[in-house]
Amino acid sequence: MLGVMAILGGTLVATSAIKKRAIFNMSNGLETRVSVKTHQEFCLKIKSNPSTGYSWALDQPLDETMLQLIEHDIEEPDGTAMAGASQFEIWAFRALKVGETSIFMKYIRPWEKNVPVLRTYSFTVSID
Repeated sequence: MLGVMAILGGTLVATSAIKKRAIFNMSNGLETRVSVKTHQEFCLKIKSNPSTGYSWALDQPLDETMLQLIEHDIEEPDGTAMAGASQFEIWAFRALKVGETSIFMKYIRPWEKNVPVLRTYSFTVSID
């Protein structure tokens, strides 16, 4: 069981039922804020399609006094890998101290230089 999340005023909030990591599905593009506790590990889950060559990357360095990147992984929907199918990128972080910070992401083909970014997301992380 991954846990329970609640939506309060447009902000995804991890509830106390979550054991280790809260998973925030950010693929609909509507959620831009997450709330977590100090020292909590949490994940941002973002839809991607690696068969196109595109993947998500940090657009700006993290504020390493506030957040630590733990891991970045790929998850296939329904646990099955199909050529050309969309997947999810899972970005795991640890909240380090009380405050607010942002995560800026870009959807790019890493080998292409001097081309416009296909898509960007920014997420505000509120740490209690």
